[in-house]
Amino acid sequence: MAQNPLNKIAGTATIANGAVDSSVIDCLEQTLSGIVTPAALTNGTMRFKGSVDGSTFYDLYNGDTQYSIAVATNASRAISLNLAVMKPWRYIEISMSGNEGAARSFGYTLTGV
Repeated sequence: MAQNPLNKIAGTATIANGAVDSSVIDCLEQTLSGIVTPAALTNGTMRFKGSVDGSTFYDLYNGDTQYSIAVATNASRAISLNLAVMKPWRYIEISMSGNEGAARSFGYTLTGV
């Protein structure tokens, strides 16, 4: 992870070929605030899982609705996330709606909010 003077941290999380969930994003004292999707995806819905211990993950909800984002499967996009949903969680995984057909790398931004 690289840190910049605006108190933002940038990193990369990877979903392995044939997998649904990404590598773990350790938010430290920050909040996951943005995602950059890869240029190609197999699945068009991105969800998130949160954890307090880094090993047991739970689907994140915004009220009674699972927090998910529709994503383009054929173009890279920069997506701002709902900070209220992300803020409570130190550890987060990106979770696609199905198995990815190749390894996928997602850029992310953590902010100190």
